[in-house]
Amino acid sequence: LQAMAFGISKTKNKKKANKVVEVVDKEASVVKANGQVNSRLDEEWQRRDNDFIREENERCLKEALMLSKLDFEEKKKFYQQMKKEQAEEGKGGKVKKKKDKPLTMSLDQFNNLRPDQLTAKSEVDSTVITGQEALEDEKKFFEDIDEATRKTLEREHRHHNYKVTAGQYGQEVRASQYEAELEKRDFEIQALRLEVDSLKSELLLVKTRNKKLCEVFCSAEMKSKAELVVELDKMTKVREELTQEVSNLSAQVEQERSKVNQLTLDLKKSHGKKKQNSDASNKE
Repeated sequence: LQAMAFGISKTKNKKKANKVVEVVDKEASVVKANGQVNSRLDEEWQRRDNDFIREENERCLKEALMLSKLDFEEKKKFYQQMKKEQAEEGKGGKVKKKKDKPLTMSLDQFNNLRPDQLTAKSEVDSTVITGQEALEDEKKFFEDIDEATRKTLEREHRHHNYKVTAGQYGQEVRASQYEAELEKRDFEIQALRLEVDSLKSELLLVKTRNKKLCEVFCSAEMKSKAELVVELDKMTKVREELTQEVSNLSAQVEQERSKVNQLTLDLKKSHGKKKQNSDASNKE
Protein backbone atom coordinates (compact mmCIF):
# COMPACT_ATOMS: atom_id res chain seq x y z
CA LEU A 1 0.00 0.00 0.00
CA GLN A 2 2.80 2.45 0.82
CA ALA A 3 4.59 1.74 -2.47
CA MET A 4 1.38 2.26 -4.42
CA ALA A 5 0.56 5.49 -2.59
CA PHE A 6 4.05 6.92 -2.98
CA GLY A 7 4.31 5.92 -6.62
CA ILE A 8 1.04 7.64 -7.48
CA SER A 9 2.02 10.78 -5.58
CA LYS A 10 5.42 10.95 -7.34
CA THR A 11 3.89 10.66 -10.81
CA LYS A 12 1.34 13.33 -9.95
CA ASN A 13 4.08 15.62 -8.66
CA LYS A 14 6.11 15.15 -11.85
CA LYS A 15 3.10 15.96 -14.03
CA LYS A 16 2.33 19.07 -11.99
CA ALA A 17 5.97 20.21 -12.17
CA ASN A 18 6.05 19.76 -15.96
CA LYS A 19 2.84 21.75 -16.35
CA VAL A 20 4.23 24.53 -14.16
CA VAL A 21 7.43 24.68 -16.23
CA GLU A 22 5.44 24.90 -19.50
CA VAL A 23 3.23 27.71 -18.18
CA VAL A 24 6.23 29.65 -16.85
CA ASP A 25 8.07 29.31 -20.18
CA LYS A 26 5.03 30.54 -22.11
CA GLU A 27 4.59 33.57 -19.85
CA ALA A 28 8.29 34.44 -20.06
CA SER A 29 8.28 34.19 -23.89
CA VAL A 30 5.19 36.46 -24.13
CA VAL A 31 6.72 39.07 -21.78
CA LYS A 32 9.99 38.99 -23.68
CA ALA A 33 8.28 39.46 -27.07
CA ASN A 34 6.22 42.41 -25.77
CA GLY A 35 9.33 44.00 -24.29
CA GLN A 36 11.23 43.72 -27.59
CA VAL A 37 8.39 45.29 -29.62
CA ASN A 38 7.96 48.18 -27.17
CA SER A 39 11.72 48.81 -27.02
CA ARG A 40 11.86 49.02 -30.83
CA LEU A 41 9.00 51.54 -30.91
CA ASP A 42 10.66 53.64 -28.21
CA GLU A 43 13.98 53.66 -30.06
CA GLU A 44 12.21 54.71 -33.31
CA TRP A 45 10.41 57.64 -31.67
CA GLN A 46 13.55 58.76 -29.84
CA ARG A 47 15.47 58.72 -33.12
CA ARG A 48 12.78 60.82 -34.83
CA ASP A 49 12.79 63.37 -32.01
CA ASN A 50 16.56 63.70 -32.13
CA ASP A 51 16.52 64.13 -35.93
CA PHE A 52 13.89 66.86 -35.64
CA ILE A 53 15.90 68.73 -32.98
CA ARG A 54 19.10 68.50 -35.02
CA GLU A 55 17.38 69.74 -38.20
CA GLU A 56 15.80 72.64 -36.30
CA ASN A 57 19.18 73.70 -34.89
CA GLU A 58 20.78 73.53 -38.31
CA ARG A 59 17.99 75.64 -39.80
CA CYS A 60 18.37 78.33 -37.10
CA LEU A 61 22.13 78.46 -37.61
CA LYS A 62 21.73 78.73 -41.38
CA GLU A 63 19.23 81.59 -41.00
CA ALA A 64 21.58 83.47 -38.67
CA LEU A 65 24.48 82.93 -41.06
CA MET A 66 22.41 84.11 -44.03
CA LEU A 67 21.39 87.31 -42.21
CA SER A 68 25.01 87.98 -41.32
CA LYS A 69 26.07 87.48 -44.93
CA LEU A 70 23.37 89.85 -46.18
CA ASP A 71 24.57 92.48 -43.73
CA PHE A 72 28.12 91.90 -44.92
CA GLU A 73 27.10 92.31 -48.58
CA GLU A 74 25.40 95.61 -47.81
CA LYS A 75 28.46 96.91 -45.98
CA LYS A 76 30.72 95.55 -48.70
CA LYS A 77 28.91 97.63 -51.35
CA PHE A 78 29.24 100.68 -49.13
CA TYR A 79 32.97 100.16 -48.63
CA GLN A 80 33.52 99.49 -52.33
CA GLN A 81 31.71 102.71 -53.22
CA MET A 82 33.80 104.61 -50.67
CA LYS A 83 36.99 103.08 -52.04
CA LYS A 84 35.98 104.00 -55.60
CA GLU A 85 35.27 107.60 -54.63
CA GLN A 86 38.58 107.84 -52.80
CA ALA A 87 40.40 106.41 -55.83
CA GLU A 88 38.71 108.97 -58.10
CA GLU A 89 39.67 111.74 -55.73
CA GLY A 90 43.24 110.43 -55.74
CA LYS A 91 43.29 110.44 -59.56
CA GLY A 92 41.95 113.98 -59.62
CA GLY A 93 44.70 115.07 -57.23
CA LYS A 94 47.33 113.46 -59.46
CA VAL A 95 45.99 115.25 -62.55
CA LYS A 96 46.14 118.56 -60.77
CA LYS A 97 49.68 117.84 -59.67
CA LYS A 98 50.67 117.02 -63.26
CA LYS A 99 49.13 120.27 -64.47
CA ASP A 100 50.92 122.20 -61.78
CA LYS A 101 54.19 120.41 -62.39
CA PRO A 102 56.04 123.39 -63.90
CA LEU A 103 55.47 125.24 -60.66
CA THR A 104 58.17 124.46 -58.17
CA MET A 105 57.95 124.93 -54.43
CA SER A 106 60.81 126.21 -52.40
CA LEU A 107 61.66 125.09 -48.91
CA ASP A 108 60.29 128.31 -47.45
CA GLN A 109 56.98 127.82 -49.30
CA PHE A 110 56.75 124.26 -48.04
CA ASN A 111 57.39 125.41 -44.51
CA ASN A 112 54.72 128.12 -44.89
CA LEU A 113 52.01 125.60 -45.88
CA ARG A 114 49.07 125.18 -43.50
CA PRO A 115 48.74 121.96 -41.47
CA ASP A 116 45.41 121.04 -43.11
CA GLN A 117 47.06 121.13 -46.55
CA LEU A 118 49.78 118.77 -45.34
CA THR A 119 47.35 116.30 -43.69
CA ALA A 120 44.82 116.17 -46.55
CA LYS A 121 46.69 113.48 -48.45
CA SER A 122 47.41 111.50 -45.30
CA GLU A 123 43.70 111.55 -44.35
CA VAL A 124 42.71 110.22 -47.77
CA ASP A 125 45.26 107.43 -47.51
CA SER A 126 44.17 106.60 -43.97
CA THR A 127 40.49 106.37 -44.99
CA VAL A 128 41.40 104.02 -47.84
CA ILE A 129 43.44 101.84 -45.49
CA THR A 130 40.63 101.91 -42.89
CA GLY A 131 38.07 100.76 -45.48
CA GLN A 132 40.31 97.92 -46.61
CA GLU A 133 40.94 96.84 -43.03
CA ALA A 134 37.19 96.90 -42.35
CA LEU A 135 36.56 94.67 -45.38
CA GLU A 136 39.27 92.26 -44.26
CA ASP A 137 37.85 92.25 -40.72
CA GLU A 138 34.36 91.53 -42.07
CA LYS A 139 35.65 88.65 -44.20
CA LYS A 140 37.56 87.23 -41.25
CA PHE A 141 34.49 87.65 -39.02
CA PHE A 142 32.28 85.64 -41.37
CA GLU A 143 34.96 83.02 -41.86
CA ASP A 144 35.06 82.68 -38.08
CA ILE A 145 31.25 82.37 -38.05
CA ASP A 146 31.39 79.61 -40.67
CA GLU A 147 34.05 77.76 -38.69
CA ALA A 148 32.12 78.13 -35.43
CA THR A 149 28.93 76.91 -37.13
CA ARG A 150 30.72 73.87 -38.52
CA LYS A 151 32.23 73.03 -35.14
CA THR A 152 28.85 73.49 -33.42
CA LEU A 153 27.13 71.15 -35.87
CA GLU A 154 29.87 68.54 -35.48
CA ARG A 155 29.67 68.79 -31.69
CA GLU A 156 25.87 68.43 -31.74
CA HIS A 157 26.18 65.45 -34.07
CA ARG A 158 28.66 63.74 -31.75
CA HIS A 159 26.47 64.52 -28.74
CA HIS A 160 23.43 63.14 -30.55
CA ASN A 161 25.25 59.90 -31.43
CA TYR A 162 26.42 59.55 -27.85
CA LYS A 163 22.89 60.05 -26.48
CA VAL A 164 21.44 57.53 -28.93
CA THR A 165 23.99 54.84 -28.11
CA ALA A 166 23.75 55.51 -24.36
CA GLY A 167 19.92 55.40 -24.43
CA GLN A 168 19.87 52.14 -26.37
CA TYR A 169 22.41 50.58 -24.01
CA GLY A 170 20.44 51.73 -20.94
CA GLN A 171 17.17 50.33 -22.30
CA GLU A 172 18.80 47.02 -23.16
CA VAL A 173 20.35 46.79 -19.69
CA ARG A 174 17.03 47.55 -17.96
CA ALA A 175 15.17 45.05 -20.13
CA SER A 176 17.77 42.35 -19.45
CA GLN A 177 17.60 43.11 -15.72
CA TYR A 178 13.80 42.79 -15.70
CA GLU A 179 13.98 39.56 -17.68
CA ALA A 180 16.61 38.12 -15.35
CA GLU A 181 14.52 39.12 -12.32
CA LEU A 182 11.41 37.51 -13.81
CA GLU A 183 13.28 34.32 -14.63
CA LYS A 184 14.70 34.22 -11.12
CA ARG A 185 11.24 34.65 -9.59
CA ASP A 186 9.80 32.01 -11.89
CA PHE A 187 12.44 29.50 -10.86
CA GLU A 188 11.90 30.31 -7.19
CA ILE A 189 8.15 29.84 -7.56
CA GLN A 190 8.70 26.57 -9.38
CA ALA A 191 11.05 25.34 -6.65
CA LEU A 192 8.61 26.36 -3.92
CA ARG A 193 5.76 24.61 -5.69
CA LEU A 194 7.79 21.43 -5.96
CA GLU A 195 8.68 21.71 -2.30
CA VAL A 196 5.02 22.18 -1.40
CA ASP A 197 4.14 19.11 -3.44
CA SER A 198 6.80 17.07 -1.65
CA LEU A 199 5.53 18.30 1.72
CA LYS A 200 2.01 17.37 0.74
CA SER A 201 3.20 13.88 -0.12
CA GLU A 202 4.94 13.68 3.25
CA LEU A 203 1.77 14.86 4.94
CA LEU A 204 -0.15 12.17 3.12
CA LEU A 205 2.40 9.66 4.35
CA VAL A 206 1.95 10.87 7.92
CA LYS A 207 -1.79 10.58 7.58
CA THR A 208 -1.50 7.02 6.36
CA ARG A 209 0.80 6.24 9.26
CA ASN A 210 -1.67 7.72 11.69
CA LYS A 211 -4.40 5.71 10.08
CA LYS A 212 -2.36 2.55 10.44
CA LEU A 213 -1.57 3.41 14.04
CA CYS A 214 -5.23 3.81 14.71
CA GLU A 215 -5.85 0.42 13.16
CA VAL A 216 -3.02 -1.10 15.22
CA PHE A 217 -4.32 0.60 18.34
CA CYS A 218 -7.72 -0.86 17.73
CA SER A 219 -6.54 -4.36 16.79
CA ALA A 220 -3.34 -4.93 18.78
CA GLU A 221 -3.61 -6.32 22.27
CA MET A 222 0.08 -6.79 23.10
CA LYS A 223 1.03 -3.13 23.26
CA SER A 224 0.10 -1.11 26.24
CA LYS A 225 -2.13 1.88 26.05
CA ALA A 226 0.60 4.17 27.36
CA GLU A 227 3.00 3.31 24.53
CA LEU A 228 0.31 3.81 21.97
CA VAL A 229 -0.63 7.18 23.46
CA VAL A 230 3.02 8.30 23.41
CA GLU A 231 3.42 7.19 19.80
CA LEU A 232 0.22 8.91 18.85
CA ASP A 233 1.35 12.09 20.59
CA LYS A 234 4.62 12.02 18.67
CA MET A 235 2.82 11.52 15.41
CA THR A 236 0.46 14.35 16.26
CA LYS A 237 3.36 16.70 16.95
CA VAL A 238 5.04 15.71 13.73
CA ARG A 239 1.82 16.30 11.86
CA GLU A 240 1.41 19.75 13.43
CA GLU A 241 4.99 20.68 12.56
CA LEU A 242 4.56 19.57 8.99
CA THR A 243 1.25 21.40 8.75
CA GLN A 244 2.93 24.59 10.01
CA GLU A 245 5.74 24.21 7.50
CA VAL A 246 3.26 23.68 4.69
CA SER A 247 1.33 26.81 5.68
CA ASN A 248 4.55 28.85 5.85
CA LEU A 249 5.67 27.65 2.45
CA SER A 250 2.24 28.40 1.01
CA ALA A 251 2.47 31.95 2.36
CA GLN A 252 5.91 32.35 0.79
CA VAL A 253 4.57 31.11 -2.53
CA GLU A 254 1.76 33.67 -2.41
CA GLN A 255 4.24 36.44 -1.60
CA GLU A 256 6.41 35.49 -4.55
CA ARG A 257 3.34 35.41 -6.79
CA SER A 258 2.38 38.92 -5.70
CA LYS A 259 5.92 40.15 -6.37
CA VAL A 260 5.92 38.65 -9.84
CA ASN A 261 2.50 40.15 -10.58
CA GLN A 262 3.70 43.56 -9.37
CA LEU A 263 6.77 43.39 -11.61
CA THR A 264 4.59 42.42 -14.56
CA LEU A 265 2.23 45.33 -13.88
CA ASP A 266 5.18 47.75 -13.62
CA LEU A 267 6.46 46.57 -16.97
CA LYS A 268 3.03 46.98 -18.56
CA LYS A 269 2.63 50.46 -17.05
CA SER A 270 6.04 51.59 -18.29
CA HIS A 271 5.29 50.32 -21.78
CA GLY A 272 1.85 51.93 -21.67
CA LYS A 273 3.31 55.30 -20.68
CA LYS A 274 5.85 55.13 -23.48
CA LYS A 275 3.11 54.28 -25.94
CA GLN A 276 0.97 57.20 -24.73
CA ASN A 277 3.92 59.57 -25.08
CA SER A 278 4.54 58.33 -28.61
CA ASP A 279 0.83 58.77 -29.47
CA ALA A 280 0.86 62.27 -28.04
CA SER A 281 3.93 63.19 -30.08
CA ASN A 282 2.25 61.78 -33.21
CA LYS A 283 -0.80 63.93 -32.60
CA GLU A 284 1.38 67.01 -32.15
